[in-house]
Amino acid sequence: MEPNNVRSFSGFLLAGAALVALAIYLVLHGVLNPDEGFYLAAAHFVAQGHIPYRDFGYTQAPLLPYVNLPWLHLFGFTLAGQRLAALTWTLLAVASGVIWLVRRERSWWPATLFVLLLLGSPLWLAFSVEGKTYGCAALAVLIGSIAVLSARPWLIRWPVFVAAATVGVGVRYP
Repeated sequence: MEPNNVRSFSGFLLAGAALVALAIYLVLHGVLNPDEGFYLAAAHFVAQGHIPYRDFGYTQAPLLPYVNLPWLHLFGFTLAGQRLAALTWTLLAVASGVIWLVRRERSWWPATLFVLLLLGSPLWLAFSVEGKTYGCAALAVLIGSIAVLSARPWLIRWPVFVAAATVGVGVRYP
């Protein structure tokens, strides 16, 4: 790694560690949102084989309880487990943006700026680590955006965009 890239990587590590620390703090100490229990109950119902809309009332797009199941089996079917699932989606979104920026720009500076901008938006981060739709939707939006902005041929990036948009709409209507 070139000396300039070593400095920018060090800056990225510092910003990334601060973002992860803030996210974990918000998972553990963030204000409980009343909707989190609703999403957790929906995941419980889906885990028992019930289907949203048909078997129980559900006000969002139906995909989130299904995509959260692997994380909830790993972290536990609790509000904390649900927040850890949201944290995982959020960190995957941030990592996807970082990887894309580093590969595209061949430098850590744009990735560092990306993480610093996210740090400058603690409200976004607080929503993204709540046990709701924001973390997973953020990942879908970012993957779709990366697909559209990619230099790859349309035959490769169009299906990725469509799949990401489908997941995004499948977890959150707006």
